[in-house]
Amino acid sequence: MNWDLLESIFFLITFSFGLFTIGLLMFSIRSNKFVNTYLILSLVLGLSRAFLSGTYTLGIQTTLEDIPPQFKGIVLLTFVFFYLYFKTLASDERRFDSRNLLHLIIPIFFFVYYLVIFGMGIYGEKSVLVVNFCLVSVFVAVYVYLTFRIVAYQIWKNPQKVHQQHHLTIRNWAIFLFILFLIGSVRILVVIVISFSKGEMLSQIPVGTLSVFLQLILYIKLLVSPEILLGIPRLNKRLIPKPKTEEVENLEFWKLSVNEVTGPLDERLKEKLDDSIVELIQDVEEFVTEKRYFRNHHITIKELANEIEVPYTHVIYLFKYHCKLTFTEYKTIKRIEDAKHLIGLGFLKHNTLESLATEVGYASYNPFFTSFKKIVGMSPNDFASK
Repeated sequence: MNWDLLESIFFLITFSFGLFTIGLLMFSIRSNKFVNTYLILSLVLGLSRAFLSGTYTLGIQTTLEDIPPQFKGIVLLTFVFFYLYFKTLASDERRFDSRNLLHLIIPIFFFVYYLVIFGMGIYGEKSVLVVNFCLVSVFVAVYVYLTFRIVAYQIWKNPQKVHQQHHLTIRNWAIFLFILFLIGSVRILVVIVISFSKGEMLSQIPVGTLSVFLQLILYIKLLVSPEILLGIPRLNKRLIPKPKTEEVENLEFWKLSVNEVTGPLDERLKEKLDDSIVELIQDVEEFVTEKRYFRNHHITIKELANEIEVPYTHVIYLFKYHCKLTFTEYKTIKRIEDAKHLIGLGFLKHNTLESLATEVGYASYNPFFTSFKKIVGMSPNDFASK
C-alpha cells in the first residue's frame, strides 16, 4: 500500500474542507464575534502547506513540495496569529490595534535569519543549529504560555461572562481551539528536538500528518457548529421561530412601522431593516429581559449593540424610530421591572432597599427611589407590603 499516496489524498481532502470552511468564515466575518482576521490568516497558512505537499506528491504540480526552506520562518507566524486571535476574542476588540504589529517583529527576524544562513550556505553548521534550536524553542514556548494565560484568565475563569449564553459558547470554543493549538505546539517542540539531534533545522521539517489531521478536526468542528461558523445572531435566526407580529404589537414600548425618516443614512437603514425590525425588537427584548442586562449601571447603547451582535447604527435607528421611549427611559423602566420582579421573589426579606437599588443597576438609592415611585406610583416599601 502506497502510504505517501494516501497521505497526499488526505492532505487534499483536508484542503477542500478548509477552503470551503474559510470561504464561509469570510462571508460572515463582520457579524461573527468568533472570527477575525488572525484566525483566517492562521488557517490559510496551515492550509497552504497541506495543498503544496498533497499536489506535489500526486504530481498535480511539480514546483513546490512545501514552503521553500529559506522562507519557512514565516510558519512561525502561526503562533503569533493564534495568540492575537485569542487576545482579540477575549477583549472583544472590533477595531484593528496597530500595537499588535509588534508581535510580527520576531517572525520577521526569523524570516530574514533563514534567508541569510541559507544564502551563505551555513545552515548545516553546528553553531547555527544550536542557535536555531534555542531561538525557535523559546519562541514557541513563550507564545504557547501567552496564549494559555489569555484562555485561562480572560476566557475560562471570567465569572462575569461565563453565565451569559454568548460568553459560555465563546469559552467552550476557545478551550476546544486551544487544545488543538496545544497539541500542535507540543508536536512542533518534539520535532524540533528530534531534528536538532539529527542535525537538521526547523526549515527542513516537512508537513506533518498530525498537524493536517488537527486542521481537519478544526474544520469539521466549524462546519457542524453554526454558532461559531456564522455567529450567534445567524444561529438564532435559523433555530428560533420567527416572532409573530401580534406578539411584538403587544409590547407597549415599540412601534413596528414608521412613515418617514430623516437623512440619507436613516433612509438606507429603513430600507435595510424594515423586513427584519420585528426580529431586532425581539432580540433586544429577550436579551435585556432574560439576561437582566441593565443591572450594570454603566451600560450604554453601544455596549448593548455589541452584546446582541448587531451593528451600532442599527440599534441607534431602532430606538430613534421604533421605540416610544429614549434609550435612557427604556433602561429605567426595565430596571424598575427588574426591581419589582426581585421584590416579588422576596429579595427585601434578607436585603436592604439600597441593596435592591444597586442590584438592578443604580449607583445609589435616591435615583432608584425617584424612578420607582414615578413609574409604579408608590414607593418600593409600599409596593413590597401590598
